[in-house]
Parts: sequence; structure tokens; C-alpha cells
Amino acid sequence: MDLDLQTWLLILGPLLIVGILVHGYFRMRSRNTLKMALDKRFLNTGDTEEDGSGQSLVRAELPNGGARVVDPPEQGSLDLADVPVLMEPVDVDEALVVTSSDSDAETGAELPTVIDQGDRPERFIVLYVSADEQKMTGQALLESLVEHEMRFGEMDIFHRLDVSGQSLFSLVNAVEPGSFDLQAMDDLETPAVSLFMRVHEVSDPVAVFDDMMHVAQNLANDLGADVLDETRSAVTPQTTAHLKQELEDYQFRHG
Repeated sequence: MDLDLQTWLLILGPLLIVGILVHGYFRMRSRNTLKMALDKRFLNTGDTEEDGSGQSLVRAELPNGGARVVDPPEQGSLDLADVPVLMEPVDVDEALVVTSSDSDAETGAELPTVIDQGDRPERFIVLYVSADEQKMTGQALLESLVEHEMRFGEMDIFHRLDVSGQSLFSLVNAVEPGSFDLQAMDDLETPAVSLFMRVHEVSDPVAVFDDMMHVAQNLANDLGADVLDETRSAVTPQTTAHLKQELEDYQFRHG
């Protein structure tokens, strides 16, 4: 027996909706491989303002007060604007591009490992390497990242890997979208980059923090920049000691 259009819509409509929901669910899961990599806390977030190049540079919305271990914020979206650079491009070695299954035996052998979060509450530490009024060129940044053994990988950002190839801490562009295009590094200028670690996912948070701070300081030295904490204040020995004490307390409480 023939069915009219309304009957077909009643039959097919719910199936179409279910299909869309299922498709959306699996897309969401596929985008969450590296949690917090796109989090706006690791970018400059807030009201946008245009710089001289037309690139959207956004002011940070970070909590008041001293440096501390921070809670996870709202997630944000990504996109990239290119700006002219002042340096010639360098060849990109394929060894720079890694996946989560690759290992970095040389740098990871003496580093802590990524562990299952279990019941540990989520905590993050964020550092900025900021050139203030200047701009860091993409090629100079890439050369420094290569020298200090940061690897390009998941979410199109850079990572320090443990022996199994899991990310101990990561580095994003502090200007939205936050990701990098290796083929366009010679077309990039940025005022800052942001490093972040997931305290709840590493076996030795203090050791990972020391390594992340070491990378941040080396990048700052190479690029004529400064290391700042999450409040955009200069990192001092007191800042470092305070953060390490918080990490030790966290490790003591949550194992």
C-alpha cells in the first residue's frame, strides 16, 4: 500500500535525527584525542583587538592573584592568520612530525611518564613566552623548538613526549587559533607562545614542571622574550618555588 509524504516524513524524520546525533557524537570524540590542547586558557582570550597586521590578538582572561595551579577553563575554537616574516624558511625534517604512538627515546628516557588520571582532580600549569611589543618569527621559533627537542604532533601543536610517545606538556601559539602549520612557519609572526602541562596525567609533576620551565627559559633566551606566569607576571625564583610547592602538595594528596 502506498504511503503519502507525511507518513514517510514521520518514519524517516526520527531516523535522520538519530543519525545526525550519532555522527556528531563520534566527531566530538575524535576531536578530543588530546584534551585541553585547544583550550582558550592557553591562548590570549577575551575581547579581540586588531594589531597592525590585521591579525586578531586577544587579551588574556586569567584569574587575579599570584602564580598557581589552575583549574580547566572553557574550550575554544581555532583558526590561523598568516603574517609576513623576516627570516628565510628552513627545511622541516620529517622526524619533527610524530603521532601519539611514536616514541622519543632520546628525550623521554629520563623523563616521567603519562599515567591514567584515575581519581586525580584535573590541574594545569600554564607558562607564556612573550616577546612583548616585538614578534617572534615562525622560522626562529621552529629552530628553537627543534633545538630543544619539542616535537610537532597531535592537534598541530608541539609536545614534549615521554618514552611511549605521550605528551608530558605542550606548546601552542598564544594567538588564536593556537595551532601551527609547518608548511607556513615562514609566514608566521606571533607575540607569544603558551606552554601547558596536565598535572593530573603525569607520574612526576615536579620533574615535568622543571623540564617545561627549562624549555620556556631556553625559548625566551633564543627569541629575546620573557617567561611569564598565567597572570602575565614575570616568573621569578619565588614564582617557581611556589608552583613547585603546590605540585608537591598535589602529589602528596593525590599520589
